[in-house]
Amino acid sequence: MAVKLSKQASRATGKVHLPPGYEVITGSFALKWDFTAMPLLEGTVIRLDTLELKRGGRSKEVRSARVMEIETKTGEKYAVWESAALAGFFDQAQKGDQVGITYEGERKIPGQRNTMHDFKAGIKPNGRLPQQTAKPAPKKAAKK
Repeated sequence: MAVKLSKQASRATGKVHLPPGYEVITGSFALKWDFTAMPLLEGTVIRLDTLELKRGGRSKEVRSARVMEIETKTGEKYAVWESAALAGFFDQAQKGDQVGITYEGERKIPGQRNTMHDFKAGIKPNGRLPQQTAKPAPKKAAKK
């Protein structure tokens, strides 16, 4: 039986629950991080997911999108969606890590008409060694 929600109900910020007897197989994410209103986000990674998203309209294209849920010290939860500027951060972050992300504004991309949102992100690993991303410095030759 399909239940049609009014436009007002479907846009409501309150929660709508599945009827009893259903097993939840999809999840919902926390509120999307509004980086322009809150340019610094610090907290603990509590969830990492990769979603398969179908493009809108008639397109059959499906693409992967990664999303990270971060809980702040005050208990607020925010969803951060991967962007080109955050791809390396998403590669290294793991559940339980302490993370910080700052919004650096818009940046012009050489050869492109549009700008991109730029971020800086850091990780305090949770009991593990950080992955080495930089090449080690070359060893100096021993003097004879």
